[in-house]
Amino acid sequence: MKTVAVIFILLIFISLDSVVKCNGDDDGMVGDDDANISNIKCLVCKATILKMEEEIKKVDPRKTVEVSGFRLDPNGKPKSKSIQYSKSETFLTELMESICEPDNFSAVSQSIIQKIVVNQMLNNNGELDFTPDSTLVQSLNHFCLEVLDENEDEILKNFMRETTADHIEEIICTKLAKYCVEDGKTRRNEL
Repeated sequence: MKTVAVIFILLIFISLDSVVKCNGDDDGMVGDDDANISNIKCLVCKATILKMEEEIKKVDPRKTVEVSGFRLDPNGKPKSKSIQYSKSETFLTELMESICEPDNFSAVSQSIIQKIVVNQMLNNNGELDFTPDSTLVQSLNHFCLEVLDENEDEILKNFMRETTADHIEEIICTKLAKYCVEDGKTRRNEL
């Protein structure tokens, strides 16, 4: 039975094209709770942003919505413009409210758990000391909500732009929210 588990883990390792490097520490994941939480928050942030991007791509680009602001034209009427529905604050807010729900987040959490296992195996010379349980899935869901709540304005601003940047998950999770570290840099300790 152990060999089947090892083969399964190795198949997961082989099937992943790339491993997200979110933790600047070389110690691995065992025994370092701060590194574990930082690494998991990074993975959750990136997975959540990628899931949002995936859901946005499902919306018909021809679907538009009229938005108006507080500015008036020379005739005293409010100025309005038509934007893609997928770029509207209404759609994005609804998406952010539903993305962490268990039905929507289960595939994302499975992906995160696979990356945790692979990262741990890479950092511990192939040894694995990891047992996912129900509290981990609940923690991932909590981190998803936390990421969206703490960074709502930045996430909305980046997704509402006319053109969404490539690798938006890197921009939001590394540069803006600072859950992840850039390659070659170490995580700064916060007081």
